[in-house]
Amino acid sequence: KEENYTGAFIAMEAKTGKIITMVSYPNYSLSTFSSQISYDEWNKILHDPRRPLNNKTISGEYPPGSTFKPFTSFAFLESGLDPKMQMFDNGYYQIGKWKWRAWKRGGHGYVDMKKAIVESVNPYFYKYSDEYGYEGIVKVAKDFGFGQETGIDVSGEKKGILPTPEWKKKTYNQGWFKGDTINMSIGQGYVLTSPIQIAEAYAILANRGVAYKPHVVDYLERDGKKEYIKPEVLHRVNYPASYYKVMNDALISVVNLKDGTVKALRTPGLEIAAKSGSAQNSRYENTHAWVAGYFPAENPKIVFTVLLEGAGGGGSVAGPVAKKFIDKYLEYYGKEI
Repeated sequence: KEENYTGAFIAMEAKTGKIITMVSYPNYSLSTFSSQISYDEWNKILHDPRRPLNNKTISGEYPPGSTFKPFTSFAFLESGLDPKMQMFDNGYYQIGKWKWRAWKRGGHGYVDMKKAIVESVNPYFYKYSDEYGYEGIVKVAKDFGFGQETGIDVSGEKKGILPTPEWKKKTYNQGWFKGDTINMSIGQGYVLTSPIQIAEAYAILANRGVAYKPHVVDYLERDGKKEYIKPEVLHRVNYPASYYKVMNDALISVVNLKDGTVKALRTPGLEIAAKSGSAQNSRYENTHAWVAGYFPAENPKIVFTVLLEGAGGGGSVAGPVAKKFIDKYLEYYGKEI
């Protein structure tokens, strides 16, 4: 059941960075700490395997899985790949004796960039990341905020990991292999990110390159007067408008097309752009489930991110959680969309 999942949810105004909802689960009652806490109570919280003391929204570090693919795609576009260029996916990509497989047995057939995003076709990313190298992926990912703090006004934020050969040499005293690039291209391997980073990255996509600083605090009060927090532009991500158009179209199709992975988000009268992710990890038997996106797709107002730890498929598990938020948001603010 959904209430048994652990994880995080974030919803943010795309054009201001204002956080409207931020949930880390499981949590604990603040009243527990309002007076003296018993040793047994503290020990129970401290050793709870679900880590309730960890704010998963900003401090949780997870492989992003396929939610990372739009940024890998930007790197391919920067390297000169025509988004309409097709490759044939027979179910795996092979280098020597090593094979990296698609999730779909037998492969996806002929695939261009849009289909690679819509159906989450891993061999497409394996092939072109191997061809173009890691440098472009790292540059784009850094531009979209991976491997660095967003600067949100909540303490405890972690910056995750955006791996490079230098990082791997320093951390593990090992060289960089083709497999490292291939794994990074689909948001696996050494890449780690927080839910707030994913929300910020998708906000930049939604804003066609404008990065706002996320904030929880609405205003500060000084001498009885409220000083409202103004939207703060952190930086601008300068890629051609055509890149954003290609990706926006693909992310809309992830929801709308019959082979899209987040059909659960379909909402009459509202066009939603989104991407799911199912990220392998060593701590859980099942994958982490991700969904990230924004709406309305052509003039985005809200960005959302769902992470469920070890819950399984992103589209099938995290998608319905995001849908509940969207339905409730429309119930309250639908006339403003």
